[in-house]
Amino acid sequence: MWYEYLYRVLSIINYVVLIVIAIPIVIQVLYILLGFLPKKRFPKSEKKGRIAYLIPAHNEAGVIYGTVKAALENQNYPKELYDVYVVAHNCTDDTAELARKAGAKVLVLNDPDPAHRMALYPMKHGVDHIIGLEGQSLMDYATDPLVSIVICLLIIVGGLGFFVWGDIYDCRFNPKKFQFYTRMALIGTAILLVGGTFLFLLFERNNPYYEGYNFGERLLCSFFNATTARTAGYFTTPPESLSNSGCLLMIILMFIGACSGSTGGGIKVSTFTVIMVGMVAVMRGKKDITIGKRRIENSLVGQALAIFAAYLTLTVVATLIINTIEPDEVASFSAVMFEVVSALGTVGLTMALTPLLGPVSKLILTLLMYLGRVGVITFALALKRAKKSEAAVRRPVDNVFIG
Repeated sequence: MWYEYLYRVLSIINYVVLIVIAIPIVIQVLYILLGFLPKKRFPKSEKKGRIAYLIPAHNEAGVIYGTVKAALENQNYPKELYDVYVVAHNCTDDTAELARKAGAKVLVLNDPDPAHRMALYPMKHGVDHIIGLEGQSLMDYATDPLVSIVICLLIIVGGLGFFVWGDIYDCRFNPKKFQFYTRMALIGTAILLVGGTFLFLLFERNNPYYEGYNFGERLLCSFFNATTARTAGYFTTPPESLSNSGCLLMIILMFIGACSGSTGGGIKVSTFTVIMVGMVAVMRGKKDITIGKRRIENSLVGQALAIFAAYLTLTVVATLIINTIEPDEVASFSAVMFEVVSALGTVGLTMALTPLLGPVSKLILTLLMYLGRVGVITFALALKRAKKSEAAVRRPVDNVFIG
């Protein structure tokens, strides 16, 4: 039958994925073992060379001031022997002016591809060593379908979770035998991926990083944006280059996260689905909340709302505290919220703001990452005190106005 051939193909793909995952692990183990071998030691030189920190920037007015300040002030090196160079290429905002104000030496380029000229400017001024401060992630492979699609598939596989893949394996990849949760997770994931891809394609149609891309390459970048927001941390489009609508969409996708029992964070796809379906049912005046041919218990809706409210409260409170502590020229509201949701959802994406934050703000983000990984409800239940069973006599019921 056709599903037997499909099962064989998926098995081969599974083995290939395992091999791909195993190779970097083996390399890392060998690297650690080689670290114990004796190394040849060279005599230290008393002469210290001149160092240049090279920061390529494109429309990064929101973070460039704080980045330059941190690079200039937080160095254990003679200040007269290092400089910060900002290469502002194709900027349409005040990135260059803010970089100069912070104390950097600025080189303004209008070359569409100035990468080959970035290192030449400091070298002309007697610089001995150059340190690049740019994190490219997978930007060099933004238009490479092989790399982008393979990474997206790995993210999706990890984001679906062990429960889903266990049920798929038990059912021998027969969709008719899938459990209700498996079908809901697969459909919810597909809707988020397709909807997120379409919205990113719409919102980022004028993104300067997509200049010269054809429709297929823009579609690939949009699909990667919709996928990586689940938990990955990779990017082919710099988060700081996203439009306001694109940034908000990324925050929403990070807030929702992956599926239950997966490697991802967020409130989870099933939680979001139950809340949305419950909202529609209440607005239609229905007592039962149904998804397909199944009815959802009201207690599950209450748990979903509790998780949503807990995550939302943590996001708002953490964003408010960090915005209160940090100056506006270092941390904008959208960048802070992006970092907070990314930390709480254990996503790994950043707008290059975290290194510029103070110790208290970094501690808040650390706690959010821990809570996001453990789970807010799990953490709350772990701290709950043991209490006596509820009394047989219950309190009288009363009504309040809602909405």
